[in-house]
Amino acid sequence: MKTTKRILDLEEKSSISIKQERKYFSNGINININISRPKSPILDSFFSSFHLTKQKSTTTATIITTTTNVSSTTPTSESSSQGQKPKPEGKCPYPLTIDCLEEIFSHLIDDKLTLFSCILVNSLWLNLCIPLLWNNPFDYSIPQKNQLRLIRTYISCLSINDKQKLLKFYLGNKEDNDSIKKTKKRKSLSKPFKFNYFYQKDPLKYSQISLHHEPLFIYPKYLRGLNYNNFDSAIKNYCYWNRPLINPLTDSLDEYKNLVFELLNNLIFNNNNILLKHLRLKFSKEIRTLLHNNDYYIDNNEINEINSNNDNNNNDIPIMITGINTFTRLTTLDLSYMYSSEISKIIPQQISNICSHLSTHSTHIQCLTIYMQKWWEDDFKQQVCLSIFNLIKSQKYLKYLSINEFWNTNYNNFNNFDNTTIEYFNKFYQILLENTSNTLEYLQFYELNRFDLLLNILGNLKKLKSLEIKKLVKPNNFSNFNYNSFKINNLFLSKFDCNYNNPFENFYVVKNPSHDSIIINSFISPIIKSSNKSLESLSLSKISKDLLSTITLNCPNITNLSLLLDPTLIPDFCALLVSLPKLHSLTIKKSFYRLSFNYIDFKNLAINLPNSLYYFKTDLFDNSKSLNYFLETCNIDVKLGVLEIYQQLVNDDTLNAILNYKKKSNDKLKTFKYSGSRIMFNDQTWELTKKILPDLVKIDWN
Repeated sequence: MKTTKRILDLEEKSSISIKQERKYFSNGINININISRPKSPILDSFFSSFHLTKQKSTTTATIITTTTNVSSTTPTSESSSQGQKPKPEGKCPYPLTIDCLEEIFSHLIDDKLTLFSCILVNSLWLNLCIPLLWNNPFDYSIPQKNQLRLIRTYISCLSINDKQKLLKFYLGNKEDNDSIKKTKKRKSLSKPFKFNYFYQKDPLKYSQISLHHEPLFIYPKYLRGLNYNNFDSAIKNYCYWNRPLINPLTDSLDEYKNLVFELLNNLIFNNNNILLKHLRLKFSKEIRTLLHNNDYYIDNNEINEINSNNDNNNNDIPIMITGINTFTRLTTLDLSYMYSSEISKIIPQQISNICSHLSTHSTHIQCLTIYMQKWWEDDFKQQVCLSIFNLIKSQKYLKYLSINEFWNTNYNNFNNFDNTTIEYFNKFYQILLENTSNTLEYLQFYELNRFDLLLNILGNLKKLKSLEIKKLVKPNNFSNFNYNSFKINNLFLSKFDCNYNNPFENFYVVKNPSHDSIIINSFISPIIKSSNKSLESLSLSKISKDLLSTITLNCPNITNLSLLLDPTLIPDFCALLVSLPKLHSLTIKKSFYRLSFNYIDFKNLAINLPNSLYYFKTDLFDNSKSLNYFLETCNIDVKLGVLEIYQQLVNDDTLNAILNYKKKSNDKLKTFKYSGSRIMFNDQTWELTKKILPDLVKIDWN
């Protein structure tokens, strides 16, 4: 956030001189920046070997290189005898090309502070780093003050004609302004909430700068990632806090808001020079649809009226105005609509229109995330399902897919699925099989019901490496389900996560097996057995004795393991630990919070931990005594570097147990993370522990 403010300050300050005639980087810009070398820990090693020097421009690309404090040495007698000239002081013998600098800066894209330091070095570094700093300015939530400044900067990048459209809302005559101030005092301007910075003596000053300011760069052309909801929110705040003095006889505030939205949306989505790579959009009835030239708010009554006058629902909303090239390079797409108390009828149309457009113009999406609220009305349900299914079908290189079964609205019904829901299930898995079998590497379900359909196609997903099930929903009807009939071939998963720790009540079972055994025998075990011993990461919410044996026989290469455990399975679990020589990370949680483990259980766990274990997370210890006993019993050869625990009471005894283990393990323990319902430390014990173990962190348990 501080970096965003600094970037905006740099744009606004007059310390950077630019010519009135706009020039792009390709034509060269002479920028005078009298700022000392930036202080950045990441760049210290870089600056220790190089010092920036400016070279004259040649026919080839300008190269700026660096070297620091090169000691001025006199040539040796040998070099003098050969007639060699000493190297000039301050110049690097091996200059870095622009391509090398671009590669270096590309690895700093998540370190905005370091990139900001780089733009203060010289004009070349400025030209290379500004696109990285402005590639996704709305990615995260930012303070309202910076939101206003971001939108103002974007407005300054509008064309002259577009700025003139906004100018009509500003009363530029100072005498008129003074008369309005005397006759009408606006509370929002005279006493703005937390924004006195923007409204100083002249309330129009801040707005006028945004209309007349000549930007240093055309920042929107660097936009590669966009969180549209944050962008939409920033425009709303700008229009509210930065509204002009409206002439009540000729203008209205709503017209001003709609004009700002229209101009900025056209600036981004109707500009073929902007090529988005990442787009995130959360639908709601308050959000202005980004691909259409419609009013900011559309009432449901208006939609009903439009529907009554049109036979084709696809034409309910005006025609798209987006540039054709805007989404052609889109690689990451996140579409979501969370539950709300009222389902707006405009949202299905928004989803349908956007998905239809992307299906045509954006066919190279690699990462696709979809989470939609369920519709019970058949017309909306069909509209949303078909448009999203067509979007998935149109992708040629889909590698990552995360989705929920938004078409399934009957899983709380104890009867069979209706025909429409069955049709959607079959269509979805058919699309996966026909269009992603050679590309899909990661598949995640927020919820999964018909896992039998998934098992039928799983072996045909040739490149699938990761499968995650966030929530396994209770099956509807198992009366005709043969849970021993599935055999999967050619499956090479490296990661498998499945959360099914929910009661599977009210469904039919075969020969009355337990609910968990149905899931384990029909879904979990077949996947593990078919993984060809390639699993490296495994996370399960509940296990059985047979499942532990299956894991022991089929998963010798596991490095990350997470399980919910109960005391009766400790012997089998210890046998599993012995068979995992590569285990690096282990998470063990109680399968039920009231379970209690005894000292024999702790001893068995401690003596069977693999020596390769580095990270251990658990909530098994009820008190500090059990933790201390476990750590004292641990093998000294275990490479435990990070310990994360949850206890009801975390106190001085807990810290003492950790200090004793750190001493016993010859300082192998580097990090201790703790959480609990009660945390009580003595100041002296805390300070002592902090000196010996600086990485002492309180966390929220999850």
